[in-house]
Formats: sequence, C-alpha cells, structure tokens
Amino acid sequence: MFMTRCKCGFTLIELLIVVSVVAILTAYLVRSMNINRHRLVAEDGVKIVNLEKLGQGVEAYISAEREMPGVNAGVPVGSSLNFYLQTWLDGYVYDPSVGSANEFVVYIQSSVDASSSITYFSRTGEIMYCTDPTSMGTCTSID
Repeated sequence: MFMTRCKCGFTLIELLIVVSVVAILTAYLVRSMNINRHRLVAEDGVKIVNLEKLGQGVEAYISAEREMPGVNAGVPVGSSLNFYLQTWLDGYVYDPSVGSANEFVVYIQSSVDASSSITYFSRTGEIMYCTDPTSMGTCTSID
C-alpha cells in the first residue's frame, strides 16, 4: 500500500544555520572578553593607587621637613627621590620644577593609552590622564 517516509534528522540547511548562529555568538563573546584590555585597566588602577600614596607621602615629607625631598648638602632637588622611584617603581617620574615652591608632579605612562600618562598634581591633589604630564591644560579627570 502506501509507504510513509520517516523524516528523521536535520537537513543541510538547518545545520548550516545553527552553525552560523553559534559562530556569530562566539565571535561576540570573544570580543567582549578581551582579557588583555582588562589586565591593562587593572595595571592602571594599581598605578593610580601608587601615585596617590606617593603624592601623599611627599606632601607629608614637605609638611614635616619644610623642604622638598632630596634637598640636603647641595644635592639637587628631587635627585634622591628620583633614584628611589626608579629603583622601586619602574617608570615613575618625580618633577619638582613645576609651579611654585613645594609644588611637584609625579607621573607614569598609562598602560591602556601609550600616548598619555597618569599624573599626580600636588597643587590640587588630583590624579589625571595627561598628554603632557607637566601641564594641567592637557589633562582629563579620571572617573
């Protein structure tokens, strides 16, 4: 009599559609999980905390000693602090020549954006992203 044909399994078109949808979803997932970017943002977070504590330490030194760090027996301003920064915190720069007496900046290159630096300004006590670390005019605040 009449034979009925069993339609078991998937057609080729159905399989191709499922595979393409899975590939698109995987591509979005991989893009959103950019681990390297998250690592760089975390490195900048550590640099911000270090700058904040370093700035507070230098300000406490100035308040207690009434002079910039490194000024003793004819040693140029900041030389011992720069040596300390370069041996302890690789890449940090201390610049006491900005502004008036007892003003300084400490900065380091940003991990996320190589064209900017993370800068601590003693005048305001702020930490900012700057393209020129010695000028507040080139800076944007850190949110």
